[in-house]
Amino acid sequence: MPSMKGTVIASCPAGCGDFETVVWTLIRADEDQDLKDTVLGGELNLAQCPVCSQLCYCKTSVIYLDPPHDVAVIVLPEGTEQETMSDKIKSEYETIKGGLARELKIETEPVIVFGTEPLRDIIQAEQFTGDESEIIGYAVREMDLEAVAVKPGRARAKGWPYVVPCEKGSVSVKGVLSAAEKVLAQYHSLSRLEKMSRDLAARPELLKEVL
Repeated sequence: MPSMKGTVIASCPAGCGDFETVVWTLIRADEDQDLKDTVLGGELNLAQCPVCSQLCYCKTSVIYLDPPHDVAVIVLPEGTEQETMSDKIKSEYETIKGGLARELKIETEPVIVFGTEPLRDIIQAEQFTGDESEIIGYAVREMDLEAVAVKPGRARAKGWPYVVPCEKGSVSVKGVLSAAEKVLAQYHSLSRLEKMSRDLAARPELLKEVL
């Protein structure tokens, strides 16, 4: 299912009255980088009054999906009644998810936020994790190690990167910690990899939870 639009009624902030406009209701971030950038730029569902050209944000719910990174966010308008709207939109999301289970492969429960600012924070955090994971991938190739992809939702919940380094042929806690130490010796600012190393040293069983 691609990103989807819908029609809503918006109100001109300058008092010109109501007008009909088109808004995004479902965003597939993995298929539309431009739309993802629109969210990051704070321009999602920004409408323009046809009379005075004044801009306003449309109060509508949006479902944001990024299946490769196991991200699902339900964005509700600011000021809505949390319990009533959350249950309603979550039910709609479950219908979408159920119908596309094979395609989406999203394991985590959707995060419910109010307004687009929290959504921007989530996207930026995901991008930071993705950037760090790419650096780890580069580092292991440079050092003749291996990179093992982990389940994104579970790794994100722990504050870990999306890939873990390991010694070749040794996907074990010992092999991961050894490889992580080598990577961190050359790349000192990988905060998620540092956290992963500390967590695994304290609780080795955590590795099985993300593989």
